[in-house]
Amino acid sequence: MFKPFDLFMEKKFPNEENAESLEEAENKWNSLDPSKKLKFIKKAEKKYDAYIQENPESHVTFSSLLSYRELEILFKSYGLPDKLQQNSKMYFFKIKQDEARKNLEDPSELESVLREVRFKADNDWKQFTDKEKHHLLKEFHQKVAQYNDLIFDFARNLPENRIVDYKEFCKRPEPTMKERNQKAPKKETIERFDRKFVPFDVYFDKHRDDFDQDDNMKAYNDARSKFKSLSDKKKLKYIKKAEFNYDEHYKNSDDERQLLSSYMNKNEMKLLLESYGMPDTVPNFSAYFFSKKTKEGISDMKQAFECLKKMNPEEKDEIQKEHAMKQDEYLLKKKQFLDSLPFSRLEDYNSMKKQTRRSFTHAGSASKKLKRNSSSTPNHIKKSMSDESEG
Repeated sequence: MFKPFDLFMEKKFPNEENAESLEEAENKWNSLDPSKKLKFIKKAEKKYDAYIQENPESHVTFSSLLSYRELEILFKSYGLPDKLQQNSKMYFFKIKQDEARKNLEDPSELESVLREVRFKADNDWKQFTDKEKHHLLKEFHQKVAQYNDLIFDFARNLPENRIVDYKEFCKRPEPTMKERNQKAPKKETIERFDRKFVPFDVYFDKHRDDFDQDDNMKAYNDARSKFKSLSDKKKLKYIKKAEFNYDEHYKNSDDERQLLSSYMNKNEMKLLLESYGMPDTVPNFSAYFFSKKTKEGISDMKQAFECLKKMNPEEKDEIQKEHAMKQDEYLLKKKQFLDSLPFSRLEDYNSMKKQTRRSFTHAGSASKKLKRNSSSTPNHIKKSMSDESEG
């Protein structure tokens, strides 16, 4: 998890994955003060750098995970000066716009106020004498000299592992005013595109005609039962399609997003990661010994460990060596798996492992489980049911 928004979401909205909480989180993140946003950006940077130190062969840059504004906040923390205008005329416009910002009372009117100021400044510039323009040009040249000094200091102090990120940042187009002020998508919009990231919904969309045409709820439940009964191999086909839909949707986007794993259950995520070569974990020695005895027909744990106690040292040592070898094989396969895993899925893998660790220490309250289960029926199905009952 190297994205600032994901860290913010994890802290402010733990265990919440519904559309309402996502929209609320996006709104809060977008309106968050840059100094507060920087804390999450720096935390993400630290996590990314630690990962790269352990995986130097990775080609994913930190800048590819951040939006333009997030990168701007990061580089300003390293001393990046405000962008300088291209010429003395644009410099004059900027002075007038800055004055308007200071005197602005209603933030919602910013765009229209700046447009009016620019129009007036353009007319003022046309009325300037050559002497007035020369004075502004001289002032602008002084600003250029100051800017060059600041850029030099910034470049000198920028950490070496951020140089590539800064180069990529410089190539990116600056967001327009419209893009900057763009609000988070409404709940209905989120639900509409979110559905194609859920394996069951991919299956249901494809096979809807195979189920009851008149009763949406019956069709949904029958399809759910059918989907659950699919073999892992067949189920993986819909999981991979959901993954493809997710990656395509966010391919060239800086939009904040939930992890793909939030749209899949634990078993679906496990099947997806296994398709990339994720190995089965090796249990501790006691569990490993019991599994061996189970294969030999001893299913009682007490009886199995009685056998362990009576075992002579040489036999016990042999099994311990066998267990250690299995663990070494697992670690090697795990490294190969992580090396080949797409970077976009690494976050999902880390999230899944984190949730697995949580499940051992915190089972979760019944009310939270009930809340999650109560929303399992998609809204488009609920709406159809409501329409039918009214008819």
